[in-house]
Amino acid sequence: MMMGPTQIYGGTVSVVTDITVVKDTDPIPHGFIAIDYCADSREKSLRKRFICVKTEPRDSVVDAVGEVIILNKQKKTPRDFTLAGEIDGAALCFRVVVVPPAFGLKHSASDRVLSSNTGKPLPPPPIGLYPQLGSSGSTPSKLNQQPDVNTFTIKNPGIAKVRGEDGVPFKLNPQLAAKLKTPVLDTPTDPAIGFDIRRLDSDEFSYSFSLERATLGNVP
Repeated sequence: MMMGPTQIYGGTVSVVTDITVVKDTDPIPHGFIAIDYCADSREKSLRKRFICVKTEPRDSVVDAVGEVIILNKQKKTPRDFTLAGEIDGAALCFRVVVVPPAFGLKHSASDRVLSSNTGKPLPPPPIGLYPQLGSSGSTPSKLNQQPDVNTFTIKNPGIAKVRGEDGVPFKLNPQLAAKLKTPVLDTPTDPAIGFDIRRLDSDEFSYSFSLERATLGNVP
């Protein structure tokens, strides 16, 4: 099965760049969209599984999914193919190919030049995952509305990022704050407490901060 160009939101020509299969109880991977219904019957596509695809604008990628095959799960994944997952005892595999320069264009460059000379605009290419089914089978009706921020894994870039420490007040412990307000001359000195400042250079106070660096390294 060969993959063709897709147009999802706003008529933007996109291509499928990755495919994966997840359980219906697992979260949809970031950047993917679940194909959870049949375009013609509107019925659930699979039992206990979701086929998830990742699409990107055609002009922003070099290669994309060009072929999808279904094999017996006991068979070895063919060369140049990637296993997306298992569905009802079958293995779903796909192959990535280089996107041709004119892929997804309904008219050639010469047609566009001719159109600009005649002044007549060319009709737009069909929009939807399944243009042959018409508007009723292209996408669910709710996808034609303004997408919600939390729909699948699509993020709204216009929303400001919220950090975990936002809104948390940072202030000293009241007991420590009270001691800081006490004049230094009035603070009694405990002769039993002594500290050698040279201990700060010893291994006793050495800390590598490796855990903190590893945590920051995983922050997107």
